[in-house]
Amino acid sequence: MTSPLALAGAPGIAVERCNPFGHATDKGPKHLMGGMYGPQYEGKIKWVCKAPATGRYRMECRCDALRHVPAPVMPLCLHHLAMIRKRMSDACTTCMLPQRNIELANEYLAVQDLLRTAQLDGAPEARLLALVSRLNRIGEQIHEMTCQACLVPGALPHDHPRDRPMAHKCKLTLVEVS
Repeated sequence: MTSPLALAGAPGIAVERCNPFGHATDKGPKHLMGGMYGPQYEGKIKWVCKAPATGRYRMECRCDALRHVPAPVMPLCLHHLAMIRKRMSDACTTCMLPQRNIELANEYLAVQDLLRTAQLDGAPEARLLALVSRLNRIGEQIHEMTCQACLVPGALPHDHPRDRPMAHKCKLTLVEVS
């Protein structure tokens, strides 16, 4: 939780400090690229906005009702509110990268590492071909889970079964929650 700042001249009123994406907390953002990367990939420089928040906001997309998991609330100053609305709301990374796609991408990277090691170790051609075939199967699964029509901005993924979410593009909206 962000630490409250005393508002000068107004005893008893506390305001939160601006904290976009959880940067001011000790944990940092948990879901870089929709969960593809953890906070260890955020970078070495950790910055904190010292401005007081002017409101508390949540980034929402049209699929949030299906997920039943609300996005975290971010206290934001006017500068960061404008910046996020302008530069960071074109696509919901959770919709672009559903959990199953992330799992498949990680599996793909692991098999690539196996293939690289096998090549360097001079593995038999049959082993190399088996790994390449496995990579192709994983790639096909990723492609099958990507709704090509839904990547067009504004398209709705209504016809996809809920147990098999498709990667699609949803625009984000910052909604004030306080």
